[in-house]
Amino acid sequence: MGFTHRRAGVLVWVGVLLVAAVGAPVAGAVPSVSPGDASEIVPQRGDGASPANNTSVQQEDPESVDSSGNVSELQSWFSGRLSQTVVNCSEGLTVGEYDACNRSDGEYPEWLSGYVNVTRESDSGDNRTNAFERTRENQTEYASKVRRFRNTVEAYNDARNDSDTQRARRLARRAQTLATDINRTSGNLTRNYGAIANGTGRDLSPATRTTRNVSRNVTTTAASLSIEQFRNTTITARGADRVISFSEPLRVTGRVAAANGTGLADRTVGIRVDGRIRGTTTTNATGVYRLTYRPTRAPLDTERVTLQYLPRNRSVYSGNETSVPVDIRQVEPTLRATGGSNAVSYGGPVTVDGSLAVDGIGARGMPVAVSVDGEELRFEDGTRARTASNGGFRLSARLPKEVNDGRRSVRVSLPLENRALARDNVSIPLTVRSTPTALSVNATQTSVNGSNVSGPVVRLAGRLTTNGDQAVRNESVALAVNDTTTTTVTTDENGSYDANVSVPESLFAGRTGTVPIAIGARYAGVETSLEASTARTRLRIDVPAQPTPRFLAELLAFLAEHPWYVGVPVVVLVLGLGYAIVRIRDGSDADQASTTTDPAAEGGSSTGETTEDWGSLLDAANHQLFTGDRAGAVATAYAATRRKLRDDLGLGGAYTHWEFLDAARNAVGDRRGAALGRLTELYERAAFSPYDLSEGTAGTAIDDAETVTGDGSDEHTGE
Repeated sequence: MGFTHRRAGVLVWVGVLLVAAVGAPVAGAVPSVSPGDASEIVPQRGDGASPANNTSVQQEDPESVDSSGNVSELQSWFSGRLSQTVVNCSEGLTVGEYDACNRSDGEYPEWLSGYVNVTRESDSGDNRTNAFERTRENQTEYASKVRRFRNTVEAYNDARNDSDTQRARRLARRAQTLATDINRTSGNLTRNYGAIANGTGRDLSPATRTTRNVSRNVTTTAASLSIEQFRNTTITARGADRVISFSEPLRVTGRVAAANGTGLADRTVGIRVDGRIRGTTTTNATGVYRLTYRPTRAPLDTERVTLQYLPRNRSVYSGNETSVPVDIRQVEPTLRATGGSNAVSYGGPVTVDGSLAVDGIGARGMPVAVSVDGEELRFEDGTRARTASNGGFRLSARLPKEVNDGRRSVRVSLPLENRALARDNVSIPLTVRSTPTALSVNATQTSVNGSNVSGPVVRLAGRLTTNGDQAVRNESVALAVNDTTTTTVTTDENGSYDANVSVPESLFAGRTGTVPIAIGARYAGVETSLEASTARTRLRIDVPAQPTPRFLAELLAFLAEHPWYVGVPVVVLVLGLGYAIVRIRDGSDADQASTTTDPAAEGGSSTGETTEDWGSLLDAANHQLFTGDRAGAVATAYAATRRKLRDDLGLGGAYTHWEFLDAARNAVGDRRGAALGRLTELYERAAFSPYDLSEGTAGTAIDDAETVTGDGSDEHTGE
């Protein structure tokens, strides 16, 4: 009897698998972890000593865990490891061992995931999990700020020893800003410790104690720098009424003066609410200031607002702050919106104009969410519209394909809750037209035999666009051979797709030479305003005859009739040898064609630069970070670095940020070059990504900028 090459290969491997199934030993159970093994994965402190409250817990077999005792033991095991990591990090900060906090990026997420799994059935599990997550975020941020503060102090001491008064004063000012921020983060962190202790019963008093000690040391050090470099000031504030709202704003009167009582004229005073500066004013000739604050985004549970004297970077006076009590009452705003379009299709502009006001007074700085059928519309940079000083706003965005055609509505709303302004929303009618699509498909044969057990391989490639040749990305296209769907692919950024498919055996079994096949591609256009489309083509594929060698067929028939003739090992050996002979005789499979995609040419533009010197720009970056403008802080830090390198290396002319990196990296050495590379990547994220940067990320960018310019402290880290 005749065997095809494919059937011979299948028979050989079936025989091998049968033998393996008979001869393989039964897998044993996974060995349990001993107490000693468990202790090895407990986080170790920076000095190599074991954590003070280390308790070795044997890892339980998941099959034996029930809802009574063992779940509680696992829950305790994970919470113990998480809590000890928190304590180790806080204690490491007291002696400058920052590596102790790096465990937050290592085992901590894995232990937290395990903790989530074993507490999933608990009603209070979510609260405890959130406490651990917030602690990780705040402790990482706190450690980064403490490290930056200490590095800044070292740089300050160097500048002071070099009699560089201007630089010393600038660094002392930066240290003061960091100290204020550290104390604020410290308060959040100790509250996180309390939440964990209350939820798990773990003793985090060592972490609370060391965090407070570190913060006190930072405050004391910042105060000593202030005494050395700045003259003391006083600031007073008195609010007209404690109960405030947008309709009844806070009116504050106060005075900024030197220590001897002399009023300081033309000085900036800011009001800080919810961690950010929400408004500023300046003092008059006698140091008196007046400020009016209408709360819009302020949380309703805000109890005090801070008035802060913000000295200029080169000022000889120290900053100071005070606060006044408030009781914020919520008011109902009036949200209006017009625009939209009578009819729009995929990719067309949807423009919304509107206003937000209370009793005719525009509400400034409020985010506005605009969506169509649940699909939010944003600016190209990923941001939402915000109200201007008069309360007006405008958003123009392209309609996404996910919105179905027909009569729809544009929903405009205020997305915040429990704020000084209550939520509100309005709707605008919108008609969405369907958009015809065009689909193409091209087919080429890449292999006569894709492998020893499959038939010919065909490469299918094409593109999905609108009838206006606009690329349709991230959509599914079904590919079929002779009306039998073989695979589904997803279009890329250019609307293109590319796939290799194996021709089903039924289309060529028993045939030789060339065989005609029909190729089809179909886009269904489901849950979208895009219309369905199809494409077809035909291809003749080569299917050469590949019979099984006669002697192997006879051997297989003989062994089937006399299975006792040879032992099992001999069967395996003979079958394997036969298969090797087939492979040697008929050759190896044709290599599948591989395709590479050239990376897109890097775009971008040169970074704008101001006429300020690079040191002032770094100061401005730190101030932006302090006021919450993280993306601006990164961009300004990059501009400072670029200004410094341009002057030092003579890199004039127009460069994109990546071209500038290539031009400067080799000239600044390995350490500064690496920092410049990281800074360039963070600048691109800040400038072009639709997502917000974390405070820790922005702080890292400023650290790298200081490393490259030599204005900071990485020079002193010993790295």
